[in-house]
Amino acid sequence: MNIRFINIFFLLLLFAWTQHSLLAQQTSDSLNYELYKFSLEELEQDSTANLITLATQTTLRLRDAPSVVSVITRADIEAMNARDLLDILRHVQGFDFGVDVNGVVGMGLRGNWAHEGKILLMIDGLEMNEFMYGTTQLGNHFPPSSIERIEIIRGAGSAIYGGFAEYGVINIVTRGSENLNGLQVSNTLGKVKNNNDKNSPLRQNFTASLGRSSIDWKVWGSVFKGSALRGNQNFTDGLGNTVDMSQYSLIETFTANAGIKYKNLEIRGLFDNYRNNTGSNFAYVTPVQFARAFQTAILDVKYQGQINEKLTITPRISYTYSRPWFYQNQDSIYSNYNNTEFVNRLRINTIANYQPTNFLNVTLGGEYYQDHAENEADGFYTGETFIDFNNTAFFTQFLLKTKFVNMTAGARYDDHSYYPSTFVPRFGLTKAWEKLHFKLLYSNAFRAPTVQNINFSINQEILPERTTVAELELGYIFSPNFSSTINFYDITTKDPIIYFVGEDEVEGYVNQEETGTRGAELELRYKGKKGFVELTYSYYSAAGKAVVNTFAVSEDQNQLLGLAPQKLSIWANRTIYKNLKLNTSLVWLSSRYAYNSETEDGELILKKFDANTLFNISLMYKDFLREGINVSLGVQDLFNQSPPFMQPYDGAHAPLTNLSREFIFKINYDLNW
Repeated sequence: MNIRFINIFFLLLLFAWTQHSLLAQQTSDSLNYELYKFSLEELEQDSTANLITLATQTTLRLRDAPSVVSVITRADIEAMNARDLLDILRHVQGFDFGVDVNGVVGMGLRGNWAHEGKILLMIDGLEMNEFMYGTTQLGNHFPPSSIERIEIIRGAGSAIYGGFAEYGVINIVTRGSENLNGLQVSNTLGKVKNNNDKNSPLRQNFTASLGRSSIDWKVWGSVFKGSALRGNQNFTDGLGNTVDMSQYSLIETFTANAGIKYKNLEIRGLFDNYRNNTGSNFAYVTPVQFARAFQTAILDVKYQGQINEKLTITPRISYTYSRPWFYQNQDSIYSNYNNTEFVNRLRINTIANYQPTNFLNVTLGGEYYQDHAENEADGFYTGETFIDFNNTAFFTQFLLKTKFVNMTAGARYDDHSYYPSTFVPRFGLTKAWEKLHFKLLYSNAFRAPTVQNINFSINQEILPERTTVAELELGYIFSPNFSSTINFYDITTKDPIIYFVGEDEVEGYVNQEETGTRGAELELRYKGKKGFVELTYSYYSAAGKAVVNTFAVSEDQNQLLGLAPQKLSIWANRTIYKNLKLNTSLVWLSSRYAYNSETEDGELILKKFDANTLFNISLMYKDFLREGINVSLGVQDLFNQSPPFMQPYDGAHAPLTNLSREFIFKINYDLNW
């Protein structure tokens, strides 16, 4: 029987079963649990740190959500003294960072390199991954001053969010779109000194956020303009060539985000321009500096139709323009080279949410998108300068609460015009008592091949990656002030998409056999009258997993290239006197392996790098001179450890030097109307 037919049949069967369960439950009111809707009083009593919608698109408490999740609040961000999103994610279990090419830095999660399309990053629900390769770029990108909170799924999210959510999902909720009712302006200045005693450019980041609302309408917006160095020390490539990063690593960012909501209609727009200057190409130092630019523009319209008290239908249409990896520089390594490639994506999406009782919730949705890509310089494998793909998806999910356990089941089916269809189910059992909770989760996920994965695939044969994630979480509340959570996971990825270079000079994207990790993550939280302390610990191992050579470490089978197998993070906030607060944070990374140099014959030489400790400290004075003005002064990387960004695959790029100790001054003014 045709596999596609089986997938569709299973999806329809699952939906039919949920409808049968729904009707059966309507006949019984013996249970009176209110899991999926909260009263205003409950929401006021519950901090937003304890609520999340990302895991199911239905508001749940963290202990009930059928995913391993994290929520980072504004208080957390202040205690971390974070300069950008990268600094924040360093404190989240499982996250680490590595260098790709052209000085671009991306994410790894739970030991797996996730830079190309394996973690979905959103701002207020708008997807920020570029569509040529699926990457997101970190480093002086996404400013903390405009962030209200960050919701994170550490685990498979494809059953809801599709082919970029294989290993995780991050949603940044901006201040203007959440609860800002006024104007907020922030300025951040930073100063480092490089090893050559030359003057390094200042970090200069300016943000402004605006929010205003009434009963029927709401408007919001934010602007960010920033510049900072990637590193301020010398970078030496595998051949021994050196470049001064303080002169060849400036990052320039401009982001504008705005929206308006009238009753149930919401219109949003976003423009993001990220420019990464670099002195290295794919692996080696270049004769002159050049820049890679990444541009994204999004227009999104949705309407939340409240059919009745139980049924909501939300149609949505969005248009995204993505122009990544662009450079046009007559002084570049290629004279007069013009690399212009872009993708336009038109997406139509409808989600129906039906809640017949207090203990049952059903979600059903469909989505269609069309990609139109152009590459003016090199064209595509078809011989044309443009190419088109389309994708149709259906997904369903039900949440059921019983006396004994809460059950989640769902699935997503994607039918793409190029590669074979994918079907990813998810199942979960959760239960929260007064002090104890547990989660038992099983999910399938996939990573969709992007435009250039298809174009550069060998013989134009490429399949989606398929990942299986099993997770167990246990949590215990020792007192109203102290809680703990520990989770265990096992990740197996089959048909991983790898860029392969053969001995016969044939190169391109291929599917290799299998990779994966297993590990554990711990979180401890204490909150007192004058402050709080949070501690997280992450551990992953590749032991017992089949690992492709691209990621493998020959000297240590327990870990993978570039990404630390252990990470300890602590951040704390303490009120010293009235409005004066002391913020401290620490991140410890265990030893890592990376290719550091190569022989005259081109053989890569592996090196083990020592563990690093990042310690940050700052003083913040709230309501300085007048209400709403907050001033802070601090130091990033006090011990001057400067851990480099290592390449988590065998791409010949030596570790990219990072910033050394940096002095940071921030001033933030909130004007409420």
